[in-house]
Amino acid sequence: MVLSINIAVAHGEDFHNALSLQGFTGLLNTPNAEVTDEGKFYALYSDQIEDRFRAGTVCEESYIFSIGFFSFSEIGGRLTESPGVMRDLSANIKVKVPFIPKGYYLPDVAFGMQDAGGGSTLLQTKYVVASEEWWRLRLS
Repeated sequence: MVLSINIAVAHGEDFHNALSLQGFTGLLNTPNAEVTDEGKFYALYSDQIEDRFRAGTVCEESYIFSIGFFSFSEIGGRLTESPGVMRDLSANIKVKVPFIPKGYYLPDVAFGMQDAGGGSTLLQTKYVVASEEWWRLRLS
């Protein structure tokens, strides 16, 4: 008779860099310092109504996409339609600072812009964000 004991360690995979409801990678409406993986394309539909337009409309639809370029940048777009209030086509860009090594207790840093350029900049936002992964959490 042969007795075999195997010890297996179960662990989750790395965090998935998903699109936020604003069009940049992040969680809900908050960006994080990660970008869409190189060569990946993500698309998202959202019916979230922006706070400042809630009083003037009963619905809002956003069609969002993001493409990862290199390992440190993403470019995306967002078409937002809100009957009677606005129709906005916007471009998003985010660049991650690529020279911060992992494992030295230094956070990842990225900067980006939502609704870059164009005639109507109703959703324009500029941001700098730092994120640190600790245990099962990503803090931004």
